[in-house]
Amino acid sequence: MAPTTPLMTVLLWGLIRGPLACPPDASQPEPADPVADTVSAPAPMPVAVPLADYEPIDLSGFPVFVEPDLLADRSWPRVRAALLFDLELVADRLPAPALGTVRRTPILVTLRTPPRPEWAGASAACCHVSPGWLTANGYDAARAGTVEILHADKYLLWRAEQPMMLLHELAHAYHLRFGYQEPLVLAAYRAAIDTGRYDAVAHTLRPEGEPRRAYAATNQQEYFAELTEAYFGRNDYYPFTREDLVHHDPAGTAAVVALWFGEPPGEQRDVDNARARAGKAPPAREPWPAND
Repeated sequence: MAPTTPLMTVLLWGLIRGPLACPPDASQPEPADPVADTVSAPAPMPVAVPLADYEPIDLSGFPVFVEPDLLADRSWPRVRAALLFDLELVADRLPAPALGTVRRTPILVTLRTPPRPEWAGASAACCHVSPGWLTANGYDAARAGTVEILHADKYLLWRAEQPMMLLHELAHAYHLRFGYQEPLVLAAYRAAIDTGRYDAVAHTLRPEGEPRRAYAATNQQEYFAELTEAYFGRNDYYPFTREDLVHHDPAGTAAVVALWFGEPPGEQRDVDNARARAGKAPPAREPWPAND
C-alpha cells in the first residue's frame, strides 16, 4: 500500500482487491493546492478528455456522461447495457430517500484512462474527491464529486466477480456527503480492525483457498463501501451477503443501516453543479419505475 497522504482523488479497485490496490487515505481535509499556490509552477499536461466534452445521457434516472471516443467504439452497446443493468439494480435495492441522493452523483464513462504508477494496476472505476489533486495531475477539476468508470473494458470484465462494483463507488460518493469521519462508520471500522475481524477472510475467486486480508480493512471508506456491497447485493470478499454481514459484523451492519436508511445528508455536491461546470444542459430523461 502506498504511503498515506492527504485527500487523494481516487478510491480504486484491483482485479483481486488488496492493500496495493488502495490509494492513499482520502479522509483528511484537502491541503492547499500546490499548483495554485506556486505561481511559477507549470500547468500539467492534460491526461484525460475534459468533462465538458463528454456527452450527457440518462440511464435509469442517473446522470451519465460518456466520453465521445467510447460512443464511437464498438464496445459502447455492451457497456451501456451493463451500466443500465447495474444502475437499475442499484435503484431497486436502495431505499428511496438515499436513492434520491445517490442519483445526484454524476457518473463518467471513459473508454480508456492512461494508467498511473500509484494505482498499482487498479484502474476500472473510482470516486473523484479532490479538485486540487485533479488539477495538479492533469485532470479537470469538474470531475470532483463524480464517479468514473476509468476503463470500459475492465468494467465489463471485472463485473463477473465484483457484481456490485458500481454501487461500491456510489457508496464512496454517498459516504463523502456525511464526511469520511462519520462517527458510526469510523467506530465500527476501528472496532473491526482492533478485533482482527477482517484480517483473514475468503475471496470469491478462492473460496476454499488461503484466507487473505479483506479490502474492507483498508480504511473506513473502503469498509463502508464493501459492507454496502454485501448488504445490498454480493461482495467479492467475505462477508459476501447480508446474512453473512449480520453474523460477522453486527456493528458494521448497524452503521450501514443507519446511513442508508436514516435521513440523507445535505447536498454538498449535486449533478446540476456538475453540469454547470461541464457546460452541458440536462439530458432528456428516460422513464424509470418508482422505487418503493
